[in-house]
Amino acid sequence: MSNFAFPANIDALTADWLNQVISGEHQITDFSVDPLLGGYTASVYRLTLTYDSNATNLPTSLVAKFHTTKAKTRAYFELQKIYQREVSFYRAMADKHDLPIPVCHAAEFDPDSGDFVLLLEDLSAARPGDWETDPIGDIRTALPQLARLHARFWDDPILDQHDWIAFASDPENPPPYKELWAEKVGKVRELYNNQLNEQVWSVCDQWLAHWDEVMLCMGQDTPTLVHTDVHLGQMFFPTEALPRFVLFDWQNPTSGWAAEDVIHAIVCDLDIEDRRRHEQELFDLYYQELCKLGIVDLSRDRFSFQCRLSLLWIYFMFFTLLSQADMRKTLITEVESAGDDLRDWIFEPLEAVTADWNLLEALDQAINEAKNLRANK
Repeated sequence: MSNFAFPANIDALTADWLNQVISGEHQITDFSVDPLLGGYTASVYRLTLTYDSNATNLPTSLVAKFHTTKAKTRAYFELQKIYQREVSFYRAMADKHDLPIPVCHAAEFDPDSGDFVLLLEDLSAARPGDWETDPIGDIRTALPQLARLHARFWDDPILDQHDWIAFASDPENPPPYKELWAEKVGKVRELYNNQLNEQVWSVCDQWLAHWDEVMLCMGQDTPTLVHTDVHLGQMFFPTEALPRFVLFDWQNPTSGWAAEDVIHAIVCDLDIEDRRRHEQELFDLYYQELCKLGIVDLSRDRFSFQCRLSLLWIYFMFFTLLSQADMRKTLITEVESAGDDLRDWIFEPLEAVTADWNLLEALDQAINEAKNLRANK
């Protein structure tokens, strides 16, 4: 990792700085820049590097990641310390654990300005996840990889050793998620009240009314390291040129239930009918792999409950996108460019999985569990 002053944005990036962080006998003399889709939180670019002579064993391209240029979105994610946490993740984990992550050449953060830069391996030689051709096949490939990641950090003491690993189920964990959730629900209800059914709004209201109890329940059972935003857009699959699975975008490393990553991959990547047809097979695939890796303290029934209750974090993610003006605009542009609308992309799938998995019943179970825990103290 670099200890030099770092560029705060792509315009400040120089060949001199790249040479400081990419060590080798050859010097970078120039580079070209191509913007990449940075999602909702960051500005991401591919750098194609030119060396002073034919270089071997040095990267010919890299990916540079900076904060978003959208002021309101940046302020929101700085509040949640998203940028700081991703930099901290790479600084602490990149060289010390066998993780399915990009090679990291630089990870820098300025706590005064909130500026950051990540210089990462270019994954273009891998195959990106594919929603169109065979999403179920890709998820089948990814789930055992997730199980290995989760098993590696199952009840690992490292989860308690770093303040950048979030504990979303901790009511005291800043930022105040309960207050954020109340704001999100109010804004989305104002914008889309008639476009979501009463069952969805009942989930929102029930979670808010019993926030502490639900979080207490989610704080039970063995935790692991959770990515929290697993979907095919974050996955890169092995090829001959890059023969390993990679999970990108570690902006929200969290100590929590592995089920959260599993349901993100299934709910966010499959259409309603494909999810209904394949979800039990996919859950079994993941769970059986977890058992093979020696995890014995999670029953299949408890895992099913965790998956159902973890749907709340899908709510939190969708409502974040819909309630923040910059992110909502980006989302709507993306949806419309695909010839769809929010009903197809978010509202209908959320209503369907809420009903199919009986989320209100899972909420009631969580609340009752919490009450029993308190009564037995």
